[in-house]
Amino acid sequence: MKLSVICFSQRGFLLAKEIGRLWETEAEEVEIRCKCESLRDDPCYLPQSALLWAGEEMEQKNALLFIGAAGIAVRSIAPYLSDKLKDSPVLVMDEAAQFVVPLLSGHVGGANALARRLAEKTGAAAVITTATDVADMFAADEFAKENGMSLTKREGIARVSSRLLEGRSVGLSVSRDYLPEEAQIFLDGKCGEVSPERERALLILSPKEYVIGMGCKKGKTAEELFRFAEEELARLGIGRERLAALASVEDKKDEPGLIELAGRLGVPFAVFSAEQLRRLEGDFSDSAFVERTVGVANVCERAALAACEDGRLILPKQARDGMTLAIARKRWRLEIHDG
Repeated sequence: MKLSVICFSQRGFLLAKEIGRLWETEAEEVEIRCKCESLRDDPCYLPQSALLWAGEEMEQKNALLFIGAAGIAVRSIAPYLSDKLKDSPVLVMDEAAQFVVPLLSGHVGGANALARRLAEKTGAAAVITTATDVADMFAADEFAKENGMSLTKREGIARVSSRLLEGRSVGLSVSRDYLPEEAQIFLDGKCGEVSPERERALLILSPKEYVIGMGCKKGKTAEELFRFAEEELARLGIGRERLAALASVEDKKDEPGLIELAGRLGVPFAVFSAEQLRRLEGDFSDSAFVERTVGVANVCERAALAACEDGRLILPKQARDGMTLAIARKRWRLEIHDG
């Protein structure tokens, strides 16, 4: 995730540059912008308002760090808040690097984890205010993010947390589909099966286990690609919340339609070199024309599998109007460790 930093004074600018330097070893992108008149000639100077900047960065799902007053951050992000499971992580840090505070999307967006990383690197104190973190308790939304899962019945996040904070117990039901074959489940001292009762569940966590592989002719619009993907997902009964990634060949890394499609689906866009795709073993729907064009005889099936750890194709190559699509499913299992 890109870290977008904004500051409002020369002192804040020095801190922002230090954070950028510290982040270089993380191989993560950092962009620094400054709203300080004395720095108007610097390439980092931001001519537009912090409000417009925040809107653009949140639309791109970047992490935002404000170095300055918390009030500026709150006013800048307020018009763009929409959904606690989709909002960008937003943090604020004072110019003296004494405190770093996650303001928005602490768990799902990762702002709490980012605050701890910033604190570790700069010597600041991470001020974490979410109740489960303060009480050092299990947080369902954080668990879902760490394990690549989506959340259904989202109102259950608060209900589960409330029960745990009150010292009450919460039952857990696991689908047999996601347990190792050798796992045995004991109910009342007897070995048995667990069948999740979805209607009664406070909260449902589902693995993001599907990857769409796509190839297309140059210039295909996001709307065409989206309609194609939506129809195939609907035919298989797969909700968008279950998607882990959109994948293609490196030759398509700058294809606007695919980039926008990934944004509309809410998934990362993964690309692989022709050589990486050629190395995959299996039976694929090859095309001599595609091989001459991008260097590998099949894009969609190979890309789906390349982005899908230990996966298998559940939908082979489908072609329509200069577009190809395949879907792979990850082998997702719940690991149970002793101690």
